[in-house]
Amino acid sequence: MDSNIEWYRNVTQTGQQRRGNGIRSAKWEPPPANWVKCNFDYSSRSDSMEEGIGWIVRDHNGVFLGAGNAKIGKVQSSLIGEAMSFIFALQQIWARGWRRVWFEGDNQELCLIINQVKEHIDLGNYLCDIRHWMTLLPECSLEYVNREKNQAADAMSRHSRDHSSLYQFFDFPPVWLIQYLYSPFTV
Repeated sequence: MDSNIEWYRNVTQTGQQRRGNGIRSAKWEPPPANWVKCNFDYSSRSDSMEEGIGWIVRDHNGVFLGAGNAKIGKVQSSLIGEAMSFIFALQQIWARGWRRVWFEGDNQELCLIINQVKEHIDLGNYLCDIRHWMTLLPECSLEYVNREKNQAADAMSRHSRDHSSLYQFFDFPPVWLIQYLYSPFTV
């Protein structure tokens, strides 16, 4: 069995037991020591031809390491938008040299397709790209989290949609993001 798949199953099973009380927590949880966590998200608005994707990276202590967003054209579905967001996040993580990465997204269908190595007619080449970039990060995982735990990435994706820049990367948290980085949104 692939060690990444085994690690993912062990972590998610442990996480499900730990969080198995049925309460939907809004608190971001840190990755294991010496790992980084990258939350990603996609945002659309029916009255606009532009949509946004965003990602945020924090270390195992919750320290902000970077975040980015990009504007994309209208896509056919939120599944495709989430896949595009994940591809951008994978590329940004790789380009910045992070190699032990725990990814989290709030689209359960996308996470299941990727983790169960399924095919999906609408995702086609997006899945090929995702799988390629994941092979370049041999110590990475992807986990589904509820929308409440993904609020910082959601804020990043909404900001790109409503901002004039096509792409932004932040080495320091912008003022409008800070409210999502600290209590009550963190462990």
